[in-house]
Amino acid sequence: MNKFLEESYKNLLPASRIWEKERRLHQYTIEFIEKYCGNLKEKKILDIGCGLGILIKALNLMGADAEGIDKNILKEWGIDGIEGLWAKNNIKIWTEDFLAAGFNKKYDIIITENVFEHLFYTQKDFLDKICGLLDEGGCLILATPN
Repeated sequence: MNKFLEESYKNLLPASRIWEKERRLHQYTIEFIEKYCGNLKEKKILDIGCGLGILIKALNLMGADAEGIDKNILKEWGIDGIEGLWAKNNIKIWTEDFLAAGFNKKYDIIITENVFEHLFYTQKDFLDKICGLLDEGGCLILATPN
């Protein structure tokens, strides 16, 4: 298991217990990034549907400049003190809708784990927005349950 991922889970306790089932997927995503996207040092990464931010924290510990967006994390999960936990761990997460969000930069890597099948808008609109945010030669990691 990636030591940065382990540290991320520990830093975000007790809230991270809810996301224990995602550990294998996060590990696979990190391995994929290391194999196909090169050195993470200062790479700009966006995690769409990032949940608690466990993967973001791990990627930042690895030297990336990672941030996330998840419009449902506060409404659906209602985790008390989560914004304070993000601030303590230097995790930047927007809690708004991805399509409506105004981004002011391009990303080297965009990750979306188990989000694609839950969209309330067309998959084309979702992918068009992602393509507009990816830097030339950037990498999209799109995981679905099946």
